[in-house]
Amino acid sequence: MRIGNHCKLQNGVSVFHGFNLEDGVFLGPDVMLLNYKHPRAINPDGSPKSDEDWVASEGMVEYGAAVGGGAVVLPGIRIGRMAVVGSAAVVTRDVPERGIVVGNPARLRGFACDCGRTLGEADDSGARKCPICGRVYDLPAERK
Repeated sequence: MRIGNHCKLQNGVSVFHGFNLEDGVFLGPDVMLLNYKHPRAINPDGSPKSDEDWVASEGMVEYGAAVGGGAVVLPGIRIGRMAVVGSAAVVTRDVPERGIVVGNPARLRGFACDCGRTLGEADDSGARKCPICGRVYDLPAERK
């Protein structure tokens, strides 16, 4: 586990072994970044699991991403650069760069500007403009 520089982790955050946070990540109150895809307290024979029995899945929250309070991120998930996860979302799939996801399960609802606001619809050239600060982004076609 690595937590980058200038990250902000609010009260009650759980970042379990296997998750890495790049610089500038925000995790709201009670966010959980989970790490085991098939958790069990015991082995099939009934014996307690030891440290060697656990295999943590690697997960990543990339540069500048924000995860809202109460969200749960399942094992092995990548949250892309500058993405936004809504409060109480349950993230079951990777989130694209700048993606905004909400709900249970989390679904893509738009794309985020560096200022944190929702980008406008793509124009004819594929560019998206922030209605607040005016920044323009050319996102890959498969992520629009």
